[in-house]
Amino acid sequence: MMKKILKIEYTEPMIQSQVNNDLIAYQRIIKQKISWPIDVEDFIEKLWNVEVIYEDEIQIEGFEDIIVGYFSPKEKIIKISLAENKLTGRLNFSTAHEAGHVSLHSILSASNNNQIKDQVYCRKPETYIKGNADWRLEWEANTYASNLLIPKIILFENLNPNNTVDLDLESDYLTKLFGVSRQMLELKLFKLKFKTKNNKYTFTK
Repeated sequence: MMKKILKIEYTEPMIQSQVNNDLIAYQRIIKQKISWPIDVEDFIEKLWNVEVIYEDEIQIEGFEDIIVGYFSPKEKIIKISLAENKLTGRLNFSTAHEAGHVSLHSILSASNNNQIKDQVYCRKPETYIKGNADWRLEWEANTYASNLLIPKIILFENLNPNNTVDLDLESDYLTKLFGVSRQMLELKLFKLKFKTKNNKYTFTK
């Protein structure tokens, strides 16, 4: 009789809690306070013993879509395409995104009760149909990455939520602090309902 795997759809608060638990576990392992930008590769390798490998590009036989990143629970490896992640902020996000798959969607997860896949291939966002199962997994991994790279508590230590954030003045400092792209920074501020000006990007709810 096959063991039935419980499928969970994580909410944003659930993912935030998972990130917090993972950070606490990681801090116990390294025995020092975590600083940002977080070393995502070290976080993954020390927390789950998963190897992170960077390749010029990732080609999978029989797979036509462009692969941004790849996670194999059985092999315990993550592969990141350098061709699709040329900028540091994008590279950090893709690696953190794969960390989300490890934590939320694999047998390596402490909860060990969600849908398990032999491999998780991460493609460009426009290739997913909103609302389907793959889109949901990608949204959850994106949400994990956002909370890992830009923890709300650290952001609020550096910005007063009652003040308007002038992105022409603040973006350089904040993107370096968190190791993210300006687009991701602006999206995070949008989701947290900060008042901003001099935005380069526009988002909708």
